[in-house]
Amino acid sequence: SRRVQRSAGRVCIGFWYVSKEGRPFCFVLEARGRLHCLITMIGFVSGVSMGRSSFVGAKCASRRVQRSAVRMALQVGDTLPMELSLTVDGESMTVEDIFKGKTVAVCAVPGALTPTCTESHAPSFVKNADKLKEKGVEDLYVLSVNDKFVMTAFMKQIGGEGVVKAIADGDAAFTKAVGLEKDTGAFGGIRSARYSMVANDGVVAALNVDTGAYEKSSAEYLLSQFEDENDPLTQYCKESPEADECRSYDN
Repeated sequence: SRRVQRSAGRVCIGFWYVSKEGRPFCFVLEARGRLHCLITMIGFVSGVSMGRSSFVGAKCASRRVQRSAVRMALQVGDTLPMELSLTVDGESMTVEDIFKGKTVAVCAVPGALTPTCTESHAPSFVKNADKLKEKGVEDLYVLSVNDKFVMTAFMKQIGGEGVVKAIADGDAAFTKAVGLEKDTGAFGGIRSARYSMVANDGVVAALNVDTGAYEKSSAEYLLSQFEDENDPLTQYCKESPEADECRSYDN
C-alpha cells in the first residue's frame, strides 16, 4: 500500500509490507527539493515518532493492524486449536473433545440474550437442527463469549435444550485463537464475531462470517451450501477420501 502527501514543497511516500516471517515493516521515503532524500525502514512499534515522516509511520501502523486482523482470522482448511478448553453445557471440555472424529456445526453469536442473537440467529439453528443432521452434521453448538450461567439461560430462552449444546467461551480464549473476536467497547468488551461454521474432525470445511448485518451466518444459509455440489462435506471428502466419514462399506 502507498500513501502520498504533498505540503510545503515536500513529498512523502510510505510503503508497508509483511515479511515471510510475519514481521511488519514500513518504508518511508521523504524528498525535499531536488537533492534532499531520506529513506528509513522502521519495524511496527506503537507510538513511533519520525518527525516530519511520523504521519506516514502512523498510517502504516494503522494499516498493519487491519491487515493483521484479516491475515490471522480462521479460514476454510485450517485446523482448530484442539488443546484449548471450553465450557459445554456447564462442563469443561477441550476443543478436541468437541470436534475430533465428528462433523460439527457451530453458531457463534456476539451476545447471548441480545435481540438478534435471541430472536433470529441462534433460533435458526434450533429450528433447522434436524435438516442439518440429515446433511451429515452430528453435533450442533451455539458459542458465545459469556459465562456458563448466561448460556444456560440463553438455551432456555431459544428452546435449545436437548437440541443444540451451549459453548461458553468465558475468557474469549478460543475466539481470540481463531482470530474472530470483536471489540464492542463499553457495550460488552471483547465478544465473538457473528458466524456459522462446519468442521470435520477439527478441520474447518465451511465458514460464514457476518461483518455487518445478520445475513450469511444463519442455519438457512448454511443449508443452502449443502445443496451445492461443492457443499462442505462433499468438498471435504474430495480432499480427504480416507476419512472415516467419507468411506463406503459393503454390508
